[in-house]
Amino acid sequence: GVAMGNSIAEVKMAADYVCDTNDNDGVARWLEENILRKRQMA
Repeated sequence: GVAMGNSIAEVKMAADYVCDTNDNDGVARWLEENILRKRQMA
């Protein structure tokens, strides 16, 4: 799973990937880098 950068430590430790914080558009950046770009390359 993916955790936000501002999550508590336990959540970040359980995650496969830690994206940026919600204040820095972490979800949007992760989606762009990991979903949208891969679709464009396919």
